This record gives sequence, C-alpha cells and structure tokens, in this order.
Amino acid sequence: MKLLIFDFDGPINDLTSAKKVVADDAAKDLNLKWSEENSWELINYIDQIYEAEKIYNYKELINKSLSKMAVNKLVYLSDQEIDSFSESFSEKINKVQSISKDIQFIIKELKRKYEGVNICIYTSQTESNVTKLLTASGIELRLFDKIYDRNYFEEQKPSTVNLLKICGDFNVTPEEVTVIGDNVAVDLAPASYLKMRTILVNPFVTQSISSLHEIKEVLE
Repeated sequence: MKLLIFDFDGPINDLTSAKKVVADDAAKDLNLKWSEENSWELINYIDQIYEAEKIYNYKELINKSLSKMAVNKLVYLSDQEIDSFSESFSEKINKVQSISKDIQFIIKELKRKYEGVNICIYTSQTESNVTKLLTASGIELRLFDKIYDRNYFEEQKPSTVNLLKICGDFNVTPEEVTVIGDNVAVDLAPASYLKMRTILVNPFVTQSISSLHEIKEVLE
C-alpha cells in the first residue's frame, strides 16, 4: 500500500452524530413537538436530498428536508417554523462538529507501519472547512499529504476520474491504493471498480456479507 484515501465525513468526522445533536437542539430552542424518531427521519432526508441534488448550503438543505417531512406528515410545522429551524441548524452544525483525536494516533501508527505511505482526504466539503475542523480538534494538518475538496475536480463524487487523478498526483497505481469511506455507492464502488482496496466504516451495520450465498450462514 502506497496511498491511503480517507473520506472525511464518517471515517474522520462523525457528521451523523453532529446532525442528531443539532436537530434536537434546534427543535428544543423553538419549543417544537419533536421526537428522536423525527431527528433520524430528518437525517435520512438530509442525506437523501444531498445525494440527489448536491445541495451544499445547509439552510436550503434542511428547509427542503423538513418540507418533505411535512408533506409526508412526519412532522407538523408551519413555514415559519421550518425557516427558523433551518436557520438555527445551519448556524450550529459547524460549531457542533468535532473530530476524535484517535484519528491522529491511528494515522501516526499507519505511517510508522507502512513506511513511505501517503495519506490524503477526499471530501465533498470545502478544504477550508476541513482544515478548520481539524485545527479546532487539535489534529496536526501535516499528517495529511493533501486534502482534495469538492472544488478541486470538475466532477463530484462518485467518480473514477477523480480517483485516477489522485493516483496520478501521487504516482501510484490503483492497486497500490486503499480507500476508506462510509458510503458504498459514493466512496467505495468507484474505488473497487478500479481495483483499489476498500474499507467500509459504518457503525450502523451489524454484519456485512459479500454475497447473498452467505445469508443463511450469517442468520444461523
């Protein structure tokens, strides 16, 4: 292994937990009738709409997500409440995000074990936001050889073209690369297609299998 590519949100930045905290806080601030199920439903729609429409503005993204929840009768909010919730969420989300310092120890250990390995971040966030979060969490920026953000490439994730461009930057072949991500379709499928090694980070998966033929064995 000569190059390790980390997705940022998921493996490094626990954005799901941050969304949950902010959703609960925004609802509490507005004295809304809000349940834990509502928070998870909101997170679901945030991810769904983000992947479908690539909306990077949180205020717009939350507004669309809450509006869809209202249409599906999952919440009962007025337009004013939706606007206020969206404003509160967008103001708080970057302040709540934090990165475990474990990542610093893990990366140092990887660099010791795999001498000469390069480690980079490939993210749909902006580089400025990534570096801000890393710095605020006390993570040494020098641990990462490069940060590839959404403005670096002409294409957005998922993209085999972008991954090959990263390989070219580090003068490695796809077979010499390992990609770590939390989204199979967006992060890992393109890498796998290129014959890169892939590692899924997902705390919500009880067990994974590579073939349907394994189902019976797993369920027993």
